[in-house]
Amino acid sequence: MPDDRPDAGANAQPPQWDRPPTRTVRTVLLVDDLELTLNAWEREFKQGIKDKQILRATCRSDALREAQHGHPDVAVVDLRLDGDNGLDVTRDLKALDPNLYVVVVSGHMTVDLTLAAVCAGADDVVAKPFRCRELIKRIESGMRLEPDLVGNNQREARSMHIVMLDERSDESEVSAVLYRRLLGLHTHDDPELLLDDAVRLIVELTGALLCIVQLFDKQQESKFWRGYGATNAALDVLRESISRGIVAHTLREQQTVLTMSATGDTRFADLDSVKQREIEAVLCAPIGADPPIGVVYLQARPAAGGFEDHDRELVELTAEHVAQVAVRFLGDDPRPLHEKAREFQRRNILDALQRHDWNVVAAAHELGISRSHLHDLIKRTGLQRAK
Repeated sequence: MPDDRPDAGANAQPPQWDRPPTRTVRTVLLVDDLELTLNAWEREFKQGIKDKQILRATCRSDALREAQHGHPDVAVVDLRLDGDNGLDVTRDLKALDPNLYVVVVSGHMTVDLTLAAVCAGADDVVAKPFRCRELIKRIESGMRLEPDLVGNNQREARSMHIVMLDERSDESEVSAVLYRRLLGLHTHDDPELLLDDAVRLIVELTGALLCIVQLFDKQQESKFWRGYGATNAALDVLRESISRGIVAHTLREQQTVLTMSATGDTRFADLDSVKQREIEAVLCAPIGADPPIGVVYLQARPAAGGFEDHDRELVELTAEHVAQVAVRFLGDDPRPLHEKAREFQRRNILDALQRHDWNVVAAAHELGISRSHLHDLIKRTGLQRAK
């Protein structure tokens, strides 16, 4: 496959000041409207983190000024400030420095408020009262997880197909591995890298011997494609051949084709592409809807028998995630998110956050993505915020 691909992340915006992502705590910003609380926090933080600088702020403007001049590594922000809102402070601090590790604390924490804090950019949410020693340990633990985040989905230790076939793998284990791989699709800023990853995942999920994933423009002409199971030249010939038959049927009906034998299927038996190639087991799923923006085509399996309903569900789920990312590359207005995929994301994000007591970094580590990516997904999946 050609390697002349544009650089990923070319449109990413740099932080307000140029410094590498920090992993050690040198400076801590404490934000609370009560001086007595700040005094207690400062005393305990100085005991828990030796030889570190402590910055203090009692309001939003003070917090921004201290952050601009002091460049803290960690900020602890009370949710309720006199005349200000801790969520606004959190948004401002993260806009100033996306690498800043922000902990929001509150004595009146609810699920809605917790979600609102996470959506505002908080990396952890802690209920009052708490012991500063425990909070410091929690912060240090979260920051230690950070170096392993980037590219974690590319370094997945086990093949999805092996995990799913292993009788010892329970449903939650399969779901966690699959979700990490699906979230990995959303990290791509290049259409060919997206399709490469999608092809790899689909082949591992289904065991297909041949796979083609392609995206179309508004005229239903192929714009990007990737394949597996043959040379590029052979795949290109097959792609052109099936585009007038099974793929055209899938796009027209906007429904997945699942057949044990295309040659024995009355819908396709008379097609030249099917007769010439003696095509048997096929699974062909649309990407997107009204109209579809692409298609996934699978053919043949190493074992006897064709694709099953379980394969169809996994391929359709993967196609839904591909559709969400692909609209960036096709020049169209974003299409509505598929509710099934969006609910899948919401449920898994919430489960991960709750398992880790709302620690964003720990949840992101489990899901195999960065904390900034998790924040972005929380916003895009429409998790309800507190009013």
